[in-house]
Amino acid sequence: MAHYYADTTLGLVAPGTVMRVLLASSYAPTQALPARLVARNGAWQSPLFPGQLFPSDSYIQMVFGEAVPGVPTSATWLANVHSSAGLRLASAAATDVAVQGADATTLFEMKWRDSLRKYYLYRGDMRLLVTAANGIQAINIVEIDDYLKGVVPAEIVPLWHVESLRAQAVAARGYAVTSQRPGKLYDVVPTSADQVYGGVNIEHPRTSAAVMATDDVVVLYQGKPVKTFFHTTSGGHTENNEYAFVPSSGKPTSTPLGYLRGRPDLAPNGIAYDSKAPEYAWSSGQFTMAQLQSMLAKDARTNAGSNMAVAFNRGVSGRVYQVVIDGSKGMLKVSGGIFKGVYNKNKLSGASLSSTMFYLTPAN
Repeated sequence: MAHYYADTTLGLVAPGTVMRVLLASSYAPTQALPARLVARNGAWQSPLFPGQLFPSDSYIQMVFGEAVPGVPTSATWLANVHSSAGLRLASAAATDVAVQGADATTLFEMKWRDSLRKYYLYRGDMRLLVTAANGIQAINIVEIDDYLKGVVPAEIVPLWHVESLRAQAVAARGYAVTSQRPGKLYDVVPTSADQVYGGVNIEHPRTSAAVMATDDVVVLYQGKPVKTFFHTTSGGHTENNEYAFVPSSGKPTSTPLGYLRGRPDLAPNGIAYDSKAPEYAWSSGQFTMAQLQSMLAKDARTNAGSNMAVAFNRGVSGRVYQVVIDGSKGMLKVSGGIFKGVYNKNKLSGASLSSTMFYLTPAN
């Protein structure tokens, strides 16, 4: 941790931190896949139905425009509770429903998240809201270590060395606590846009043990928790934050952060630790400069015209943070990420660019 996050220490965050994970942003229920939560392994309750405790395997379902005796016809969305056999137990008009397990053993089954639907079982509580687009938003409200139990095995191989699992748990916890958004409906999404979160389905005993062994531990810089970004493959060197996160022009605008300095990622023998990773080394298909010019001309951001010359500005790792394209139409400057995206979309053959650590080299 000290190597990747310079001038940092380990410290503790307040216990009992809660994460709010957006599982579905505006889901339109269908008959085949309704907006349903099923309680597993325990009873559950909801403030919408005060004083009522519903049994394990019963479910709550959000439906639109259904006529129910005793419910005003002006109601458009209903929260209906059914037994495991389908018998209606309760019904109420609602556009914001909180669902809570009776105790920690209760899990909620949800098969309609926006992506990665193979993950469908969750600890903690749930909140269902009707959106302005008349869809259903689902938010999992879960204690941070239960959240991390569903994150760490998605971000690292659970059978790796126990200390690597603990390091990943600390990094994931720091990323989580610094991603909280007070005043917003949710904190994070369950994909690589934040951290992949698989809930109970992906939990593994070894990574769960690593989470608990590092309970409340995060990385501190100048006494405060910091967003501990992590990577799959570094290519032998990590990057300074001001070069890693640039706008579309590629011009660095971020304030350099003392704890996010590029570091060599090499073993004592000089070989990169990740040298055997699938995407450590790769190459694109061959092309002429005229063909590259034709590829770049297909996007207004990179179309500098004919007689093109290309220059690359690189960070401390060797990654391209800015590409300067000069041609008959003038000079254009774009980020390395935009250049990579345009190339991958319009490439003639061969593999895509896997990262911005690329070099143009003459073909043999």
